[in-house]
Amino acid sequence: MVKKVKQSKRVDYHQPQSSEKPARFGLGAQLTVALVIIALATTVSWLIVGRISHSVSYVPTSLGECQKAAAKDYQCYAKYYAAVAYSKGNAAAFKDMEAAYNTDDFVKSQCHQLAHVVGRTSFEKAGSLEKAYQQGDNFCWSGFYHGAIEQAIKELGPARIKKEAATVCQSFALKQQYSFDHFNCVHGLGHGLMAVEDYNLFDSLKLCNNLNDSWEQSSCYGGVYMENVMVASRGDGTTAYFKADDPLYPCDAVDQLYKEQCYLMQTSYILQHNGYDFAKTFQECARADTGFAETCYRSIGRDASGSTISDVDKTIANCKHGGDAPGAQYNCMLGAVRDFVSYYHGVEKANQLCDAFGGEFTAPCRQDVITYYKTF
Repeated sequence: MVKKVKQSKRVDYHQPQSSEKPARFGLGAQLTVALVIIALATTVSWLIVGRISHSVSYVPTSLGECQKAAAKDYQCYAKYYAAVAYSKGNAAAFKDMEAAYNTDDFVKSQCHQLAHVVGRTSFEKAGSLEKAYQQGDNFCWSGFYHGAIEQAIKELGPARIKKEAATVCQSFALKQQYSFDHFNCVHGLGHGLMAVEDYNLFDSLKLCNNLNDSWEQSSCYGGVYMENVMVASRGDGTTAYFKADDPLYPCDAVDQLYKEQCYLMQTSYILQHNGYDFAKTFQECARADTGFAETCYRSIGRDASGSTISDVDKTIANCKHGGDAPGAQYNCMLGAVRDFVSYYHGVEKANQLCDAFGGEFTAPCRQDVITYYKTF
């Protein structure tokens, strides 16, 4: 294991919004829509270079050229958005992409990957992560930033990135440690390390350990696991690190150090393969390694929100499938409310969800909203 379109006005992460309109994609939505609509997409690789905009033999001059094809071609869309970003700038590319999101299901299913393309192109033009990030956009769960770091990794090359991984995001840590830019950099690094290690998940996780502290390492693990889910969604629904007969794999196989981030992502894969049966997914989470069932339930909460486009009643209905299992509904609520905050980039709708859960859940839910919103 994707959703909404931001308004043209940029949202300030640090200021509560008095009027909360869908502004950016929450992680649950990005994963969920991509997996629900993935049948529309072609099998693609994320490693489309930033130079795609001016090195290919043919570049579409309008999105309509890609849309009119009977079978949607990812590379046509990627070339188009890379060309727009390269010639007109990132703002023009995202304005076009956001408009297309409302009318083109292919753009909706691939918006995170297409945002990666804009990020890769931006890095090529800017020549550094710092300059590229200054022109960034958080649309579709920060795909731009992930793409920029991917291109940086590509240009460093496998040998250097293995030696210098700890320095790649250093400027963001020095500017504002543990900020959203800092997170996007180290999380994106996890995505890129998977490619460096030829998608060997276990080796990629070990490379994350070369980063500077446990926060960077954990954020990097999350990027590795998210890339693993996205690899499955782009292909036939499988990777070497998912097992149909063991829905909790690889979480039940990795070392203790790596389990938390794995279980925070795993249900996006499980739900994809069981037809979004939330009751069964709660049962799978109940079998998680000792101490990680609640983490798995929070992962369900993210997807409970994402699969309903953050609809309060439908999200609660999904969480209610946790039944009487200890901590199931409560942790589902926490995962869901955080996705609401991410989706709306504010607290009003998230607090509505807390109030709708009611009872003993409301007060701790509202407190978690305050705490989580501060991370933005």
